[in-house]
Amino acid sequence: VPARMIEPSNHTPRNALRGNQLVCIALLLGQFVFAIVIVVAQQTGAWESSSSDPEVTHMLAIIGTAVGVASIPTAYTIRKVLWQRGAGEETTKLLQAFFIGNIAFQAVLEGASLLNLTFWLISGTMLPHVPVFAVLFTIGVTALLRTRAPAD
Repeated sequence: VPARMIEPSNHTPRNALRGNQLVCIALLLGQFVFAIVIVVAQQTGAWESSSSDPEVTHMLAIIGTAVGVASIPTAYTIRKVLWQRGAGEETTKLLQAFFIGNIAFQAVLEGASLLNLTFWLISGTMLPHVPVFAVLFTIGVTALLRTRAPAD
């Protein structure tokens, strides 16, 4: 079976999309599970807020929001540049550019999402961290659902 995975006949846009979707789902699930862990920890009292300092809470809010907002155009730009590198190339290079572009897109959003979830955990305050996470997560899911395989 492993030999079949490297046969050129398996390097199709449809197969690339399936593999890419699995990796992106794993990235999204990691964020979702971390959010669930935070909710459970806060509900059970297992994690007491480590920072009640208003200055720290304010600083985390500004940083988390800024990183979240900046990550959106950054993710789209990186994906576009990587996709363009594969345009007009042979199928294997096109699919590599497609795969890497999508993973980079999700990874940028994931980084900002996990940062905001961590800031929520540290500060103990949902605002603005949970809404920023929700927007980034939604963009990631929407991109996953709307991405189509590149043409042969």
